[in-house]
Amino acid sequence: DAWFHSHPYDGSGLFRLLLNVHNSVVDCVDYFSYEPDPEFTEFTTLQVANDVQVNIQKKTDMLNLSMNEVTVMGVKGDQQYQCVLEKIESNAIICTIKGEPGAVPVVDSLT
Repeated sequence: DAWFHSHPYDGSGLFRLLLNVHNSVVDCVDYFSYEPDPEFTEFTTLQVANDVQVNIQKKTDMLNLSMNEVTVMGVKGDQQYQCVLEKIESNAIICTIKGEPGAVPVVDSLT
């Protein structure tokens, strides 16, 4: 593994990266692409039987988030509920909070 530290990058898109190795400058292969963090705009909930489907809207981006990069928890007061991911799209994340028969969880916010 190799780790490096770089100065903050304010833009997005393609950029070059040069590494100083001893007394030489090494040009990294091709270009790197940087995309800012996802920007979530709102969420809605929908009761489906004993469960709650959570639809999280976000600004369309090119991040190609994977299921293992995202964790969603529903919050009601001091109670937290795990939201099981179902689908990630460029502009939305869909997950489900499993409920007990006759007790559908309600959430105030997401983390």
